[in-house]
Amino acid sequence: MPARLFDGASARGRAVTVALEAGSLTIRDHAAGATWVWPVRSLRWRDSPDPAQAVISMRRNDPARLVIDDPALRDALAHHIRRGRRGMVRMRAGWLAAIAIGMVFAAWMLIARLPGLVAPLVPRAMQAEFGLLVEKSILASHRVCTGAPGQAAISALEARLAHAAGIANPVAIVVVDDPVANAFALPGDRIVVLRGLIDTVTDGDELAGVLAHETGHLAHRDPVTAMIRGLGLGAVAHALGMGGAVSTNLGEEMIGLAYSRRVEARADRAGVTYLRQAGLRADGLARFFARLEAKQGSGGLPPFLADHPPLAEREAATAADATGAAPFGPRRWQAIRAMCGR
Repeated sequence: MPARLFDGASARGRAVTVALEAGSLTIRDHAAGATWVWPVRSLRWRDSPDPAQAVISMRRNDPARLVIDDPALRDALAHHIRRGRRGMVRMRAGWLAAIAIGMVFAAWMLIARLPGLVAPLVPRAMQAEFGLLVEKSILASHRVCTGAPGQAAISALEARLAHAAGIANPVAIVVVDDPVANAFALPGDRIVVLRGLIDTVTDGDELAGVLAHETGHLAHRDPVTAMIRGLGLGAVAHALGMGGAVSTNLGEEMIGLAYSRRVEARADRAGVTYLRQAGLRADGLARFFARLEAKQGSGGLPPFLADHPPLAEREAATAADATGAAPFGPRRWQAIRAMCGR
């Protein structure tokens, strides 16, 4: 179809023919033997003093412009340009959606997956130093229970569990005079037991079950993973004197780092396995959960279990027979219960 092309060389423009071909506008100057191809998606409408004319250019600031008088071609171009713009909008929307999905995936990797991938790479010396730092923060406001016979008994039990878990380094265990029924693992193979837990369990089998659970956290590097996720590597570095300031309340912050239900369930299963491998009775953990479930209705649930999997579910998952040796004899068990002088 005929049209006129203005490219700055002639004020009157040159006579050309145009055709829509495969998403492009092909412009041919037969007299000069020249051909131009303008992609439809790049076309721009230009203002025209004559409403019967269509004036288009390939780019917003391109001086070359095409003047089309034919209504049919004008309408066809308008249709293709609108369709091309809709395609561009859809493509941009697709890119934006892909970027949004990528950002969500990156955030999920950063929060959920990356700490677990980084945890094995944290040097043991750094883990040990941070765990000791957190422990000192806790002990700064609590009395350590130092009954030697009880300490020897509970340390010997933990050594058996750590060996069954394949933990090569000694696990340091300390009992703190605090009424809360809790125990928690720290980076650097450390476990803190609060006096309230010893007062809550009915026998050594239940205490052994809880310690086996915490040993499961150590074996799977859960404290290091939680430390990275909750505090961030920057805070860890600051705490170790690598620059900047960090909260002095490290103990409370570390204790407050909750594990996921999946991680807690894994530690439960691991604990039962370690008890069996150590030749100990493995039914204590399930009995402990059963008693806590019975207390739950009366509001007697220890705070540290509030975000854990349902107790009935944990009891069923840790059910075990009563075969195996007791972790302590009567004298050693009494020594543990008397560690804090109560």
